[in-house]
Amino acid sequence: MPASHDHFITELNEKVLTWYRDRGIKRFENPQGVLHAGIALACNHIRKVMLLTGFSVDMDSDTGLPLPETDGPPGTAALARALQQVGKAVIIVTDKANEAPARAALSALDEDAAQYTQFVTFDEKQGPNAERFARLLLDQHHPDAVVSIELPGRNHMLDGTRRNMRGKVVDDFNGSVDEILIQANKIDVLTIGIGDGGNEAGMGTLRGIPLAIDGSKMASAVPARHAVTAWNSNLGAEALAAIILQRHGKLDVLHTPEDQTAMIKAAMNAGAVDGVTRGNGIDEVFSNGVSGVDGHSCFVHNRMLRLLRFIVQTKLSVDYTLVQGSNDIRLETAVGLPFR
Repeated sequence: MPASHDHFITELNEKVLTWYRDRGIKRFENPQGVLHAGIALACNHIRKVMLLTGFSVDMDSDTGLPLPETDGPPGTAALARALQQVGKAVIIVTDKANEAPARAALSALDEDAAQYTQFVTFDEKQGPNAERFARLLLDQHHPDAVVSIELPGRNHMLDGTRRNMRGKVVDDFNGSVDEILIQANKIDVLTIGIGDGGNEAGMGTLRGIPLAIDGSKMASAVPARHAVTAWNSNLGAEALAAIILQRHGKLDVLHTPEDQTAMIKAAMNAGAVDGVTRGNGIDEVFSNGVSGVDGHSCFVHNRMLRLLRFIVQTKLSVDYTLVQGSNDIRLETAVGLPFR
């Protein structure tokens, strides 16, 4: 990557992707990952992309059903639509619990995009059946790229468990969708992983991932060619969407903050909860945050999206010739959030 890209990477990571740092994102961030992944996905030879998402953080104590979180499906929807806008076919793979939030988020964003997106359900648990089904999907669809967005990743490649950030094992209520990324890494397919805590599929090559809250090892062992880190995974997927669209001269069709809110609401209405607060309503206030995505309200996520768009538009030209210089006062005025 040319040295001229350094300024864009710094701006994007410091002011957007690692803006919230209380969960240790700075310990394992991969600053260049987002630009590397965005350039790779934008290439014309990448014609079909398989997106993997869905992280159920717990079981509902009343219903006994999985609790899918709002981080993942909205970002997947945003990335899916951006890929379609530049002429690429998209397949979305989730387990059953996460299918409804993913479909709802994409439909809220763009009904046409939802109509032209194929959804596949993957409920197999870790083991031979999951391995066979993963290989079958790759053989059937022949994706040029596989991207995982906020997908639980096993902490050991042979017999590992998948854990949430509190340390709870989530294998019983999450399909082993990370098997697709594992199998894709074995063949000539571009692989990308997006994560925010280090326990997600695709983070396997990163160092410095913290332990779970209970002290257990949650770090994913599942690697990807490009690891994208962000303080919430939706934002990492949105950053990829913006870079891809800018590369094709179509940043004007990037989803809006209003679209973003609609996707989060739709995911909640379809059964998703905030992964931190466990709230299922927009802007519910809890002791550990405000319900939206990862304990932050839609207000915060909307400002992040505005800032993301501003930086991509002003610092990254269509041909990746970067605009030098920074004006933090101008940026603060544009998005209404302080920088750290």
